[in-house]
Amino acid sequence: MFKIIFVSIFIGFVFAQNNSFSPDPTQRALQEAGIRKSTSLQAKINLLLFLLNDRRYLSESSPDPQFSDNAKFQTTPFAEATRLIEKYRENSSDGNNYNPYALGTMRTPAEMLTQRIGGQCEAAARTLASLLIASGVSSSDIRIVEGVTKQDYEALCPSRGQKIEAKNLGLSGHAFVLIKIGGGWKLINPTYAPIGNYESHEGPNREALAGFRRPPIGDGKTWNLRMLALIEKLSPSDLDMVDFKIPSDIEKELKGHRLPSLPQFSGLPELKPGPPGKEPINFRDMGIFLITAPDKFPSHSFTQRANLIASGTLESSLCRFDPPSGQTGNGSQQSTRSAP
Repeated sequence: MFKIIFVSIFIGFVFAQNNSFSPDPTQRALQEAGIRKSTSLQAKINLLLFLLNDRRYLSESSPDPQFSDNAKFQTTPFAEATRLIEKYRENSSDGNNYNPYALGTMRTPAEMLTQRIGGQCEAAARTLASLLIASGVSSSDIRIVEGVTKQDYEALCPSRGQKIEAKNLGLSGHAFVLIKIGGGWKLINPTYAPIGNYESHEGPNREALAGFRRPPIGDGKTWNLRMLALIEKLSPSDLDMVDFKIPSDIEKELKGHRLPSLPQFSGLPELKPGPPGKEPINFRDMGIFLITAPDKFPSHSFTQRANLIASGTLESSLCRFDPPSGQTGNGSQQSTRSAP
């Protein structure tokens, strides 16, 4: 009997060690981020942005070559990760090339944290919101905000009431997290790396961040603890985080058939090369097409996304919003654009 109990305890210990403190993917991520019960809300945001972006936490098992330096395939074996990527290939913008957008819209945050096979802004936004809620933030204080570049919207839907043709349309945009802090709401760019972008910081911690860019040789553990302590102290001015409207005001504008304008974020490119023969994409001129509670986010494919942006729902086939500039566009056009 004693041997059985001992073996059970030993197996449990080994299991816990191999699963980095916790078998639950959400709690494991919070532990990896260094979040404690006493951690302030601002510090939670800082630490989670560091985890998701500087440490590329969601890409630990990504077969995408751009994450080759980070991929260890400890959470999902390479063969299984590749199979999962193939599963989402059908949601690609052109039906052939893999589009990581589907990794953020066709999965739950729990699946993202379990698989860790990659994703872009959608995955970052939904995971950030999920982890903040798991850390104690009320879900009523968080929203997911979806933006689309105005030039792409006008190409898809030149005027309200017009029938849309969403097939094979690529749409450039970005996902954000809107969170209540104190008496106001702040909009967060969830793909911003606090340390990776230290050169663009204008906040008071710029020099300190630059000094912590690389850990000293042979002192990685101490460096990590000091880094986390610094990350916790970052202010909104050190991040891509701005004061913004309350959710009800955004919803009123959407109901009035308007695309509420988004502020310019330093972490997003002003101009990004478009597809061959197309104009550059301006990610600093975007409008909101959707705002949802974190637990109400609609699961949809890439083609459905085009319909969702144009009509405001997944069912309607008519353009819902007025042209952002008040001018008539040139009609729908084919593209293979995606989120940055």
